[in-house]
Amino acid sequence: MTHPVVLRLSVTQSEKAFQNSHTNSSDSMSIRPLSATLQKLAESELYEVPERISEDISHIKEWLQRQPHLNARTDDQLILSFLRGCKFSLEKCKQKLESYYTFKTLLPEYFNNRDPFLSEIQEILKQGCYWLPLPKSEGSPQVLYLSTESLNPETADILNVIKVNFMIFDILMNEDDNFVVSGHQLFHNLKGVSMGHVMQVTPSIIKKTSACLHDVYPLRPKGLHFINVPTAFETIVRPFLLGKNGNRIKVSNGSYFGDLYSVISKEALPVELGGENGNLTDLIDLWKTKVESYREWFLNDAQYCSNESKRVGKPKSVGDVFGIDGSFRKLDVD
Repeated sequence: MTHPVVLRLSVTQSEKAFQNSHTNSSDSMSIRPLSATLQKLAESELYEVPERISEDISHIKEWLQRQPHLNARTDDQLILSFLRGCKFSLEKCKQKLESYYTFKTLLPEYFNNRDPFLSEIQEILKQGCYWLPLPKSEGSPQVLYLSTESLNPETADILNVIKVNFMIFDILMNEDDNFVVSGHQLFHNLKGVSMGHVMQVTPSIIKKTSACLHDVYPLRPKGLHFINVPTAFETIVRPFLLGKNGNRIKVSNGSYFGDLYSVISKEALPVELGGENGNLTDLIDLWKTKVESYREWFLNDAQYCSNESKRVGKPKSVGDVFGIDGSFRKLDVD
């Protein structure tokens, strides 16, 4: 069958923008220009001042160079993504970067062995059981969709699902300005959830994953939606969701996609979600190829983390950061 064009544009337009990152003539920094729509949004909601971007990026670079324990990327575009996600608060940006690289050391189950061609990663990519980016409209939050029904708990480890989710975040942070500026909404379809799924999601995993979402990645969550929710699921999960995220949760015991249609047109959605734009398998195949194309990036990224033996003061451990019971404690930033 002929695949609708919009499915391909949802990835390749961002890919083209990423490949064509240009050098800003005024400050010689390698950053992409925003469209007029996103620039207006960045200035009104993120307090972005275009004339100050160069100075802010330089400030963060200089701070990173003074941290002996951090081996950090100094890509202008990545630092700018963190600044935008932190609404240009320099101190909050430092906190996020400190956590980002420290967690990569403390949580190897999430951030090590991220070769897309590893069999356990291939299984997740083929099943499509991760936060799959759906086609988007510029200026609207990126919708990420995960269906529990596609996850076989007998063969797939929830830790690998989480790992792939964070790989998707890294790709979007690198090349999708709409994701960074407009934010995102998460849709979880829990149809088919079984005891096999539930038993894998321990309180420790929920707490660590919530901490990554809240304190590591410079995200702009706009909503968290659950449909086909089993009895008592909300009671179990809500206490572990931190900060403002907890107030953005919507739960439905049925298969109502109304919230999804309010942020993305039915014409842009695959038929499995009540839309008219090809099949969900097309999108899964598209993003499998996308993640695989980042293989060298992920292999190279393994070196960027914290070296706790070089940290000034006491080295951090999982117990220091999460506590013996797994509760998260904020990192100190010098």
